This record gives sequence, structure tokens and C-alpha cells, in this order.
Amino acid sequence: MQAKQSTAQNSSRRSFLKAGAATAAVASVGFPMISRAQTVTIKMQGAWGAKDIFNDMAMQYVDRVNKMSGGRLKIDYLVAGSVVQPFQVQDAVHKGVLDAGHHVTAYWYGKNKAASLFGTGPVFGTNASQILAWIQYGGGQEMYRELIQDVLGLNLVGFFCMPMPTQPLGWFKKEITSVDDMKGLKYRTVGLAT
Repeated sequence: MQAKQSTAQNSSRRSFLKAGAATAAVASVGFPMISRAQTVTIKMQGAWGAKDIFNDMAMQYVDRVNKMSGGRLKIDYLVAGSVVQPFQVQDAVHKGVLDAGHHVTAYWYGKNKAASLFGTGPVFGTNASQILAWIQYGGGQEMYRELIQDVLGLNLVGFFCMPMPTQPLGWFKKEITSVDDMKGLKYRTVGLAT
């Protein structure tokens, strides 16, 4: 009689342990689903005013990422000056004031002149597509990482969203027909054009 009772107790313990293990397995599968469902929000500021074409491009990028993420990622985009001034975006990301920034690398020219290689329009006989090809396939992305992290010591990762087109010299009130016409004119430019 005692042997039957012991066998029944062992059987009931086994059933209890199996049920407990099954419950734990179901619960462990369910918990990651909860964390995956939570939206991650990134605060990103651009270096562009609300009416700048680069601002339109930044907003298109944000819209694409937000749609592609299926609600798991949300980028809150802010125009220039919302948190920091345009030339401070990179430092704000480095310091954690912003999660991300959308700006042109040539704005870092004052920190290191090599920044112009990555943020100035096509030079040295290349066009915008060739510059982007060099960045993606010719070692430019690794050189960019080296500049940002090793040379400048910044805690951030840079991604290129578009090739920089050839930049116009400017729009002037008076027609420019010779180099002499440039004397005394003031204009603003960045990067290798400086």
C-alpha cells in the first residue's frame, strides 16, 4: 500500500513539475513580445530651417523610417534651433542631448578640415554619385568613422543619406561676369569652397 501511495505522489509531483515548466516556457515566450511591442522614440534635430530643401529631405527620411519600422521606432524630428544651433548638432548628439542629428559634415570644418571630404559637393573631377560610391564601396565610410571616432573622439556613428550635389556659388543681385565682379561681395560657403 505504501508503494502505491509513493508512486502516486511521485506521479503527482511529475505532473506539477511538467505543468510548472510548461507555464514558465509560455511566460518566457510572452515576455519578449511585450518588450518588442514598445515603441522606441528618438529625438533628432536637423541643421535646417523649416523652409530649407534639406529640411524637406530630412522629413522624408524620418517619414520612411517611421513607416518601415512598423511602429517599433519613432523619430521625433525637430528643425534647426529647437534644441541647439545648427553647428552644435554633432556635439549635442555626442553629449546625449539629442539622440540623432541630420546635418552636413562640412559644418565640422572648424574642428578638422578633413570633414570637407565628406560634406562638400563633388570635387576632383567626380560627380555626386561617384562620391557616394567611394563612401559606400571604396573605403570612404571607414575613413569617415575614423575621422568621427578616432580623430575627433566623438561617441557617435555617421550615416550618409544622400550625396551632396554640386553647390552653386550663390545668388547675387548683380550679374557676375568676371572674377573682378567678385571683389567686395560677401557670400557664405562651407567645406572645400572656403
